Amino acid sequence: MKQFVLCINNSGYDDIQKWKIYQVVEPNDKTDKGWIRLIDDSGEDYLYPPDYFEFIEIPQKIQEAMAA
Repeated sequence: MKQFVLCINNSGYDDIQKWKIYQVVEPNDKTDKGWIRLIDDSGEDYLYPPDYFEFIEIPQKIQEAMAA
């Protein structure tokens, strides 16, 4: 199941927007060190501080619509 986060703070980062939902990328335990890896507005995956986001649940039907 895919994981999603809601951005609640974007101070110092140009590639994320406050109140926008982002898809979390599978973490790399060796390098991520507790940060959240996600696909940002540049279309690439990067690490961000975990306190900038809240994990949210999105129903499967909405996830399918988002992917279309």
